[in-house]
Amino acid sequence: MTPESQPEESSCIGDDPSIPDSETLYRRLSRENPNMYAVDEETGERRPTSAAFKPRPNEDGLSVYRDSKLTEVGLDASAVATAPEHIVFGVSTGEVRSIKLGVRDDAWPSGVPEPDHPRNGAHALIIGWQGLTRGETGRRARDLTRLPSMRLAYQG
Repeated sequence: MTPESQPEESSCIGDDPSIPDSETLYRRLSRENPNMYAVDEETGERRPTSAAFKPRPNEDGLSVYRDSKLTEVGLDASAVATAPEHIVFGVSTGEVRSIKLGVRDDAWPSGVPEPDHPRNGAHALIIGWQGLTRGETGRRARDLTRLPSMRLAYQG
């Protein structure tokens, strides 16, 4: 591992330091839900909204998929999309950690479409939401969408 791919010290309890900062995390959104993304009027670029990055109450974390784990089984960001209306955004683990959130593996989660699909071995969670107020959660979700590495990775 190069020095820049080493995880920085995370202040998030439960963050897995074995996941490198250089790891790309993919989040699936529905393009049919206009609350999940916005289109920049000048550039035409799609950007997720904070609504797409707020965990639901009582969730352990925000569902994402690790690029390196997908690659190990011959998959890419397109495998995260499970329906034609899905789009996939990617963000770096290091930048997630920079806003005091963390990442941990959650391979083979229950209650997902196609539970035996190999993409589910790459499932992970963005954690660190516990104890945040509703306003703090909203601000942290907004901060996630504004990270420099946030990009559209797949749009079908």
